[in-house]
Amino acid sequence: MEEKINEILELLSFIDNNSEKMKIISTLLRISHGDQQLLSLGFDTVEAIGDDLTRIQSLLSLATAVKDADVGLYKGLLQMAINETKKLANPKEKAMALSDIAVEVVTFDETLALKLVEEILTLIFKIELKEDKVAAVMYFLKGLLKSEDIEGAIKVAKEISDPYYRAIAFSEIGKALAEADIPLYLPVFSQALKSASEIENFVMREMTFGEIISKLAEAGKVDESLNLIEKLRVKEARIQVLESVILRLISAGNLTKALNLMMLIDDRKKKLKLRALSVSALIKAGHYEEALKIVESLKDQIHKDLALSEMSIALAEKGEFERALQVVGHIRDGYYRGRAFSVIGLELFNRGRDGYQVLFEKAIEEAKTIKNQRLRSQLFVDIALRLATVNLRNQLLDFLNRKIQNAEESVKEGNLERAAREYKEGLELSEIARLKEYSEHFRNRIYEIRRKLVERIEIS
Repeated sequence: MEEKINEILELLSFIDNNSEKMKIISTLLRISHGDQQLLSLGFDTVEAIGDDLTRIQSLLSLATAVKDADVGLYKGLLQMAINETKKLANPKEKAMALSDIAVEVVTFDETLALKLVEEILTLIFKIELKEDKVAAVMYFLKGLLKSEDIEGAIKVAKEISDPYYRAIAFSEIGKALAEADIPLYLPVFSQALKSASEIENFVMREMTFGEIISKLAEAGKVDESLNLIEKLRVKEARIQVLESVILRLISAGNLTKALNLMMLIDDRKKKLKLRALSVSALIKAGHYEEALKIVESLKDQIHKDLALSEMSIALAEKGEFERALQVVGHIRDGYYRGRAFSVIGLELFNRGRDGYQVLFEKAIEEAKTIKNQRLRSQLFVDIALRLATVNLRNQLLDFLNRKIQNAEESVKEGNLERAAREYKEGLELSEIARLKEYSEHFRNRIYEIRRKLVERIEIS
């Protein structure tokens, strides 16, 4: 196992950001069940981070990574994170750091979590600069949603004085509810629209309506979103919603409706991107000729490369690996080529086929050629995470099954928040590994828990 871990760790030298390195180290720690070499490297990486807030967040990442292997160390690291926050002078950063800690603590010590929440609210009240206060409140709200505290999130949203951010807060809550098909999403989205109507500037008000309706589309409520588009009086807001609707339709495989709606968009770049993304769904549905026509119609090389990358991955998902690699040969951009090689390699491995090692090597070689520092680093992170789910597959499956077992035990004990957190950890890694059966199971269980947690919530 050590050799397989080292193969992944060699890629860290190509990643500039220490917090991104921590993402890989934490993932390896979770899968390897607390490997000591990785733990030591994790501590070294945390210490190398200069920004106080980022260092605390990375410390939390390290804590969650060892939770299954050593609960005592997990709690000790959380206490270290709490101690670190006491040194923060900036109330905004302190509130944000405590929000992350509270999300973790709530799963095993509700009293401490409530104490932290009180401290967060006190800190937010002390923040003088409006922008900082809003940022801290929105961060806290996302933390509450992460811990499945929908009721707490609604209470926080109601207290936001700025109508724009109050509207966005309610739309985020509404999206979480709509994704789980919880009827409460309707009054929550109504609150979002009501808040947006209080915005004085006409254009900003309309654009905010567009943002809210887009969240509704992203959550799968496409028909409702389309019904609301007609009420928008600013073209840019309508286009914003149309984009979200089309992307949702493409992901659901409803191509006819998606392609028809694309005709309503006259922004050339946006239309090109949507057409490029539709190629994947066309391939999955078996419409090869239509997919090729779209690729051939794309004259802009970046969008053509995006479409070819989507096409090659879709072919690999169908098990047509030879055709997938032929398509990759037509991609010019190193980022999209490297992305395609790594995903096809992962799909090969998932189907028990040989040749995945060569494709990962090709992905790494492509990543090395990328001149854009941000894109190069991003691709190396993605390759490393995918390679981790290949090199440590037995350990990964043990981890995913452990998440299911832990969650089921938490449900029996009545701790639904902890169960949801276990499922969310499993969902994250199953999606990286492209293990769809696990991902669907985790997502369905999260939604079931969410429905139980909001049964008694009412909103006026």
